[in-house]
Amino acid sequence: MNRFVVSVSRCLVPAVATACWATVSLAQQGGPAGPPGGLGVNVLNTPLAVTGSTTVSGSVTVKNTADNPVPVFVGNTAEVPALTSSVDEPGRNPYQVSTTKGCGGGLGCNIDFPPVPNGKRLVVQQVSCSTTYTGQPSFVKVSVEANVTPVRSSFFAPFAGGAILFTQRLDSYLDATNTLDIGISLGGGTSTIGQTQCSVTGHLLDCAANQCSAIVQN
Repeated sequence: MNRFVVSVSRCLVPAVATACWATVSLAQQGGPAGPPGGLGVNVLNTPLAVTGSTTVSGSVTVKNTADNPVPVFVGNTAEVPALTSSVDEPGRNPYQVSTTKGCGGGLGCNIDFPPVPNGKRLVVQQVSCSTTYTGQPSFVKVSVEANVTPVRSSFFAPFAGGAILFTQRLDSYLDATNTLDIGISLGGGTSTIGQTQCSVTGHLLDCAANQCSAIVQN
């Protein structure tokens, strides 16, 4: 009986060792290899919801609607600051227009400027004029108007020695297609106004690039 057990043991030990070696060898090999380049995967559910961070190459179209806006986060670090452009910077779209008009020797004169371009808003910051007069006016009144009316600003201008010269600072706003008018009137029935030169200085806002709110008017 003991001889049989010894014989079986002598047979089992090499068999177990061989099986263990084969198992370890297969585990090290990792099983059979797949196709070259891996398996191709076709994603059928579009659009595909993504959670977390991902990397996208190529062109990406983002639907950013008013009722469902897409939040945008801009990484603006001191080492790599984000480049920005201010479309409302006054120096980007300066406005400076001058015009001359022969006023025909009347008591008053209106000087008209070109209409504000489409898609723009004119911010008027300064008006100035020079003209001559005859007679002895009792006053010189100036009105800055949009489309002749309503009056945006009015003031009395200085005059002496047959000349009227003034520069007036103001803030006035005109939307596209509106025209700015400067009206000069003399007080005194025998006074007349001569050739007049006026200029307007300010800047334009680009309402096409950045929407302009409506001008509040009462």
